[in-house]
Amino acid sequence: MLIDWTAPEKARADGVLIRRLTVPHIAHRARGNLACVVVPCGADASPWVARLVRLGVAAMVSPLPVPCPVGATIDPVLRVCDCVVVPPVAGWASCARVVNAVRVAVSTNRAAYLVRDK
Repeated sequence: MLIDWTAPEKARADGVLIRRLTVPHIAHRARGNLACVVVPCGADASPWVARLVRLGVAAMVSPLPVPCPVGATIDPVLRVCDCVVVPPVAGWASCARVVNAVRVAVSTNRAAYLVRDK
C-alpha cells in the first residue's frame, strides 16, 4: 500500500481511513483505547503522549529505538494498540518506522491519526 501523505484519507483497508485531526478530536475518538504514538527515531514523543493522556487516552510510545524497514516484523506495541497517532514531528512523512506503523494499523483495521496542529 502506498500512502499519499497529501491525501492520506485515500489509503484504505477494510473501511479504515487515515484521518488528519487535532489532538482533542483524536482524544474524543480514541478515549478508552490504547494509542501508539509513533515518531521518527530520535524525536521526543513524550509531549504528545502527555497531551493524549491528559485528555483520557491511554497512550504509549513504541519501545523500539531503531527504525524498522517498511514491511518489517510488526512492532510489539503495534500488536496491542487500538490506533496509531502520528504527531507532526520533523521527518515523520519520510520515516520508514512511521510509514510502517500506519500501514500496519490500516491493514489490520485500526485507525491511524495524523495530528493536525490547528
